[in-house]
Amino acid sequence: MASKTWRWQVEERRKRLEEANQVFDRWPMLEKTTSNTPYTIHGGPINWELEVIQDRVKFLQAAGNPQEATIIAEQGISYTFRKIGSWLSENLPDNPEIAVSNVDLHLKEIREKVGEDKFKELAGLLSVRAVLEYRKSLATREFGPLIGALRDISAVQQEIPNNHRFATINWKVLRASVLYNGNFSIVERIRYFTKAAKNL
Repeated sequence: MASKTWRWQVEERRKRLEEANQVFDRWPMLEKTTSNTPYTIHGGPINWELEVIQDRVKFLQAAGNPQEATIIAEQGISYTFRKIGSWLSENLPDNPEIAVSNVDLHLKEIREKVGEDKFKELAGLLSVRAVLEYRKSLATREFGPLIGALRDISAVQQEIPNNHRFATINWKVLRASVLYNGNFSIVERIRYFTKAAKNL
């Protein structure tokens, strides 16, 4: 009985991966439509291209292709970096002290300056970047990308809570601080472990 259940699970996983791949094959046809509709069904802002990149990375990991998942995640992180830079140039041109590299430190201030709708766009970009950093870490088993993910998601959580995403990344930091590769001292690993534990 256990053997049959295992075979059924493998077959079900294979079927879902095939269906997901068919959806990704249709993306070029849908890209123009979705790009012209940058909102979710609930009316919140969304970048569909980045959502597809997130899903593609997750798909590649599930399909057992961590190298390609890493490449796509890195491309997505770079693209998100550029999108955040464009957002800052467009919405805060008179605030050169706020840069892509430190935007997480200024979210409260930014929210007061730009209003809710524009702020949600920025928060969404930071959240996507956190997920892509998280996914890259899963694919490479390197601790470094998780630190960026933790920083981004912690900043967003203070302004627009997403408890599931926040908990997922913090749990992974707990494990990865002990098990993942990277040039981090024991003291640094304990510091991140402690921070993630406190967040939970």
